[in-house]
Amino acid sequence: MRHKTGFPALSGTISAINRVTAGGEQSVHALSEVLLKDFALTNKLLRLVNSTGYGHFGGTISTISRAVLILGFDAVRDLAITLVLFEHLHNKGQASKLRDDVIHALFTGIVARNLARGAGVRDAEEGFICGVFRNLGRLLAGFYLYDESVEITRRMQQSNLSEESSAKAVLGASYSEIGMAVARNWNLPAGLVAAMRPLEADERPERPDSPGERLRLVAALAEAVSHASGCGTPGQRDQELAAIVARFGEALPLDETKLQTLAAASVQELLDDAASLLGDSRKSRFCQGLRQTAG
Repeated sequence: MRHKTGFPALSGTISAINRVTAGGEQSVHALSEVLLKDFALTNKLLRLVNSTGYGHFGGTISTISRAVLILGFDAVRDLAITLVLFEHLHNKGQASKLRDDVIHALFTGIVARNLARGAGVRDAEEGFICGVFRNLGRLLAGFYLYDESVEITRRMQQSNLSEESSAKAVLGASYSEIGMAVARNWNLPAGLVAAMRPLEADERPERPDSPGERLRLVAALAEAVSHASGCGTPGQRDQELAAIVARFGEALPLDETKLQTLAAASVQELLDDAASLLGDSRKSRFCQGLRQTAG
């Protein structure tokens, strides 16, 4: 991927944002200066922090410095990194499958943020980027290694293999391993990288014993909800949500009714925000499936 056009620039921008925020003294001015160099990024960031998902903060956030003051330094950094990634992928005329993957990642982040608020996560806004970045390896492979990603999908469909197994067979590494390796290369926070670690296929997680593990389980649960919400009939989605509750019920406080309500609210947030943040993304198949979920 390093030899592909555009990847070094993407990596450089994300690394620059992280360098500003990794020091012992976090500077609102320094972060604002980095972001303001990109007018489009600043504009989208301000639109996002004034969107439905952040309405509980109240009022209008009109500057980056005010966004940092209200949301917190780390939250603004996380949102900026997410938007840099999405903008990079979106501006290259990608295939419809990759557009769906971008929407899937955004929806997973929205679900994770909403779950984190009810799961005792100290900084619930971290849930958003942890949810989004669980899809990092898949997104990068779909963009930079498109032919290989198509072969991975073909193997999944024809051989009934899991996505992780198919990716290892084709690329020599799973999507999650690729995502975590790139995240470390970009100097993303260690807690975020740890939250990208997948669950085992048959794992039924227990109550988390640390904030980092709680955030990882929130992101994993959000990814499962995102998959369930974007495919199948309403009856099939209800069955999948019930299975998710059974799997995660010991680890996180939830029941079917709460999860269905949270999923529907997250769908509406996505539909409200996706068009303005990601251009024509309302046309994606994934969004169309989610509209049915919102009912």
